[in-house]
Amino acid sequence: MAVNRLAEEIRDRYGPLPESVLQLLEYARLRLAAQRLQIVAVEREAGWLAFRFDPSSPVEPDKLVAVAAGIPGAQLTP
Repeated sequence: MAVNRLAEEIRDRYGPLPESVLQLLEYARLRLAAQRLQIVAVEREAGWLAFRFDPSSPVEPDKLVAVAAGIPGAQLTP
């Protein structure tokens, strides 16, 4: 993955990565995964993460419901 290669390159040049850089790299991974799934927005709302899917997203609604059912406190709203 490009983000992992970037992290290695930075680590090789500058040494251990500070927490802020690690968080930025995780954000980049999240954005790339969201792009692949055609998620148009990932927003933080009052301690929750909200995902908005493009209507053409390859994510199957039934599978999303099944995953959410296994996560305590998860909610799906239209």
